[in-house]
Amino acid sequence: MTPRGLIKRNTFEKVTEWLISHSAFCFSLSKLLRKPMLGIDYVKEQSEVDADWLAHSWTDETRKNVTKSMQYLAEISRLLKEKNVKLVVTGVPFYHQYTGKLSSKPHLILKTTAKENGFLYLDSFQGLKKQIKVSKPGTYYWPEDPTHFNKAGNAIWADLQYNFLVNPNNKLLPTRLNSPIK
Repeated sequence: MTPRGLIKRNTFEKVTEWLISHSAFCFSLSKLLRKPMLGIDYVKEQSEVDADWLAHSWTDETRKNVTKSMQYLAEISRLLKEKNVKLVVTGVPFYHQYTGKLSSKPHLILKTTAKENGFLYLDSFQGLKKQIKVSKPGTYYWPEDPTHFNKAGNAIWADLQYNFLVNPNNKLLPTRLNSPIK
């Protein structure tokens, strides 16, 4: 599974995954040699994509996939409310959503689902937009992987989340713990 849907793995990838999951030596070696994965750029052909949420135009398959996922999220929200557990949902913004190469529609769908079901939504896409939109690809994401934050990206994302969690308007934590990062 990739951010753009399912891909078919070749025999080498299947064998490598099996070795890593069945051998402590191979697992350790893989961690030592690991580079960030290619992420969205790994999907080479549209035929490999099962349900591409990041496409600007959604197929019927994608709409069906999104609807089903949001139904699961709504059900999770309902179950958590029954147990008096607060829910906050956020989406991970990808670099190419800021360039327009990929759609930012998934963030809007999450926001709408949160509003319809009464749980909080942290809009990471908009919250990080000022910093990321003017940055170079390797500033907040791995140069080979524009879908996963690097150390600097995780730092700004963590700050955004922390400030959201401690914001007294969101009523997520006891008052004495509310102290935003300056």
